[in-house]
Amino acid sequence: MAIGRSMTSTKKLGNVNLVECGPQETSSHSVSWNSTGSCLALASSDRMARLLDLSSLNAPSSTSTTASAREILTITGHTRHVLKVRFHPREANMLCTAAADTSVRLWDVRGATQRAVGQINVQHGQAALAVEWSPAVSSHILAVTERNGTVYIYDTRKLSPAANATTTTQRSNNNNSALCTYKLSPYIAETCIFSPSGQHLVAGCSKRGQGVAELRIWPWKENDKNAAAAVEQAASYPAHTGPIYSMQFSPNGKHLVTGGSDAIVGLFDTTTMCCEKTFTKRLKFIRSTVFSHDSQLLAIGTEEDGIEIADVKTGLSVGSVSMGHRPRSGGAEEIAWHPKEYIVACARTDIAVGGPPTPATVAKLTITS
Repeated sequence: MAIGRSMTSTKKLGNVNLVECGPQETSSHSVSWNSTGSCLALASSDRMARLLDLSSLNAPSSTSTTASAREILTITGHTRHVLKVRFHPREANMLCTAAADTSVRLWDVRGATQRAVGQINVQHGQAALAVEWSPAVSSHILAVTERNGTVYIYDTRKLSPAANATTTTQRSNNNNSALCTYKLSPYIAETCIFSPSGQHLVAGCSKRGQGVAELRIWPWKENDKNAAAAVEQAASYPAHTGPIYSMQFSPNGKHLVTGGSDAIVGLFDTTTMCCEKTFTKRLKFIRSTVFSHDSQLLAIGTEEDGIEIADVKTGLSVGSVSMGHRPRSGGAEEIAWHPKEYIVACARTDIAVGGPPTPATVAKLTITS
């Protein structure tokens, strides 16, 4: 069901307080809140990841002029741009970073040193396409999606804090530490995530040279010896007419949202995997689609200016959040909702080719019913 013009949303976007985050001379690539919402991780083009305290945004009297982002930790060690940051869904101090230096690293952000507590070396290409934690209780399982259509599953407690590994031999040996390897070829997956139970993997797949993309879902369990068979028997669901760039399950587990190159956002019922609604207002690639903490709102980001906020129940727009005025305007590369509040963080892209750096932006939203 597409957005219906005859319906009206009971929710409206009110005041918006904006705070720019990170150094003004760098661009942001990825954002992630820790499980308590006490800090935001930011991936930057200066080869660093940063942890920011935005508690001033929650002050009752805070405004866009009084709220600020306070840097509490700078994580160094990567030798090229940091492209992804992902906090563990329950361990507030465990952070995963992925960079263009072909490494994925694990950090205990309580530590006083900058040494990674674990490292994975990418097998194919210059950087992992996606890194996602399993949400299963007491899980330390991480899925790494690589550019050749292979998904590796790792137990992060078993990783060694190795130094930079760049040789072919070291990369090959790294594969031995994976618990499971799923080869999706001839499909290419832009992203792969775990189901809310952690017992299934969901990949947004498309074949080389073909426009149609689908969701492929298969079971996963630790020490599974039949990984190849699991992929062969994966259930497939038509989803988009181009690559799928973003997927997320709602916190209540009732929906899966997808967005891709066809500028369409799809909302799927997880019990039937039928598409309930499509959001088609945008004109460019959907880069990020994420649920609010209460599963009632969607934030939709594209290469266009601003973020669209939509009502999950009605499928209608609640309002849009502008990223400010030029030269600091731009679209959304990646969006992350605060785990407890209507606060949304956005890693940004600049509209103008060759434009100025685009630091991340955090927006506190007032939603009325």
